[in-house]
Amino acid sequence: MYGDKPIIICSKGFEKESLKTLDEVILEELPTAKVGVLSGPSHAEEVSIEVPTVLVVASKHQEILDLIQETFMNEKMRIYTSDDIKGVELGGALKNIIAFCAGVAAGIGLGDNTFAALITRGLGELTRLGVELGGKKETFYGLSGLR
Repeated sequence: MYGDKPIIICSKGFEKESLKTLDEVILEELPTAKVGVLSGPSHAEEVSIEVPTVLVVASKHQEILDLIQETFMNEKMRIYTSDDIKGVELGGALKNIIAFCAGVAAGIGLGDNTFAALITRGLGELTRLGVELGGKKETFYGLSGLR
């Protein structure tokens, strides 16, 4: 039982069968859970060796936002807050599609023009899809989308 402890999602993606976001899956199983989502441009191996990192935590519960900031923020880790759980989850998952394609484009030598077009158009598509699925437009231009 989770009791009064918050559930912090640190994964990106969707449930395979339903395409639900991870907060939807958790709240379906545990309807009274207090959920937060931690996301942003980071690699665990760099966090572990204290490379400066910036993340965003999203929750509808201010106490979760405060807890994550107080627990993890230090001189090497900056934590921003948001109330847009859906946008942070969608941005974190969808931007990886663009990142994958950008890696392929760079790997096959398509050049800076193609790379820039892919990033620019990809962000536009990611934002439109994310807003349609319930996220806030500005979230996709922040740490869980563009950055």
